[in-house]
Amino acid sequence: MTKPIVTEQEFQAARAMLERTRDQWSPEDHATVVAMVEVLAEVRAMVSELDGDDDDLVDGEQIWVQANERVRARLRKPT
Repeated sequence: MTKPIVTEQEFQAARAMLERTRDQWSPEDHATVVAMVEVLAEVRAMVSELDGDDDDLVDGEQIWVQANERVRARLRKPT
């Protein structure tokens, strides 16, 4: 398996930092940065699922589109 550039622990640390510094951002800026971190985490997860599976042709653009769609749907859901 390929070693990821950013680990899940680092994504968790980024999420925690964003939550701690929420008051230092405008709501729009905070939402933008949260979405960026979540999209990158989703891309990492999707690539990890495909890693080592030679039967899947990896299309980077398709992974990016799917990751964005998943994150948009997740962030729109009320908590």
